[in-house]
Amino acid sequence: MTNELIKVIDEIVELLSQCNWEDRAEWFKAKRNILLSLDPEEAAFRQELLEIQSIIAGMGSFTDLPLYPKKGVKLTSQEARNRKWDLAERLDEAIKELLDQKSSG
Repeated sequence: MTNELIKVIDEIVELLSQCNWEDRAEWFKAKRNILLSLDPEEAAFRQELLEIQSIIAGMGSFTDLPLYPKKGVKLTSQEARNRKWDLAERLDEAIKELLDQKSSG
């Protein structure tokens, strides 16, 4: 399931980069690299998951970002919004799955 989480984060980074949110893309890249450097059994791994989960929804969160693709990107604003919501849902599901594994394992 960690692989699914990394895949989703990579897709989020790509979407944010396509829509002029380089600072947010860098934040997700940093979180991705931290997760890859940690053992999933470490408490720090769980803490990172919770931090990422906390920015999925709410004011100023990932889902709150207005997405307007850069010129030359083959993506409409509506497609970007739809993709954002799909990725938010997938991100939350992947994190919940990992947290459930940790609490039951």
